[in-house]
Amino acid sequence: MRLDYQLATDQLSTLQDLYTETFPEIDRRLRNLFTAGDLLSVKKVYVVGDGDSCHAALASKNAFMRLTNVEYFAVPAMKFLAYEVDCIRDYSPNQSMVIGVSASGESKRVVQALQRTREKAPDTRIVAMVGNPESSAAKAADSVYDISIPELGRAPGIRTYGASLFGLAALAIRIGEIQNKYHMNEANAMRKLIAAQGSFIPKIIEDSNTVSEKITKWAKSPFFMTAGCGSHFGTAAFSAAKLMEIAGVYCIPQDLEEWMHVERFTYPVDTPLIVIAPGGASFNHALKLMETAKQIGHPVIAVTDQPEHGSIAARADAVIPVSGSLDEHFKQFLFYIPSVLIGAVLAKELDRGMFMSGDESIREPRAVMTRYLKEEV
Repeated sequence: MRLDYQLATDQLSTLQDLYTETFPEIDRRLRNLFTAGDLLSVKKVYVVGDGDSCHAALASKNAFMRLTNVEYFAVPAMKFLAYEVDCIRDYSPNQSMVIGVSASGESKRVVQALQRTREKAPDTRIVAMVGNPESSAAKAADSVYDISIPELGRAPGIRTYGASLFGLAALAIRIGEIQNKYHMNEANAMRKLIAAQGSFIPKIIEDSNTVSEKITKWAKSPFFMTAGCGSHFGTAAFSAAKLMEIAGVYCIPQDLEEWMHVERFTYPVDTPLIVIAPGGASFNHALKLMETAKQIGHPVIAVTDQPEHGSIAARADAVIPVSGSLDEHFKQFLFYIPSVLIGAVLAKELDRGMFMSGDESIREPRAVMTRYLKEEV
């Protein structure tokens, strides 16, 4: 059965309520789950996931670095399982926290990562941050952090991605609060600010749709690229995933500086490049990348909260303004939204179903891969 791109855009229309109603609820669940004593001794946090869950972990790194005193590691589940879990060193119980993130709670590598942590690092607190508190991941954990949200049908991880961002931000704020990084009043102000960002979403959707005609021109490109730095690389990776899942367009995410070192030497030189360019520490470097890319011949799409900056219009072929009132460590809450609409524009122009659905020529290979992903390694 073909899954239409409209399923993805329909979910965007529900995000405003998700922010205003669900973030406070997830934050409440967190504070009921962990006592102050549980979080006071935490020195390291490993967030383990696949796909969008991993992208959410990457996009949340700035929040943990700015708001807490802990070391933070965002690790793909297979990498953690095969190489990193054996290297956890705790000198007292609960110094480290391993968080397995999975919307379904059934991602096999995430489940195995939690199980292996219990075997290899028994003093580590094991947390399942899941959308299904009865799942396999939940059963493998010491604590179940419930980030479940109302189910609205199959779509490429849009609402669930938001829920993962909520869960990690709530944890970062709470750890910083408990470890006296800031006062309770400041922590509560941050919580209210995140919930209030839902009010900006309709404007971001409207502004994203205004560049649809320009994006349609580039639909025949064999692939796209995205670029971002720091936590914004997580947003770039999520954005690339949405283009692939919604429109079947191959998209390569890269760090801003790494793109300057490597990808700028590649053909075709008219490959579109989406640059995640929020105001902040990496903004000037994003401007330099856009200038270089445009000189080479790449169409540049700037996703930015600085649309009035004098250099943006000269360096980007399309500008998607992102409204909002967030410090840089929380900008992941809004900058992922345009990618869904870009993916939808491309899917409509290319007449493609999401997840390559409706393409009978690849049904059997897809079935084989699905069976593999359900098996134990």
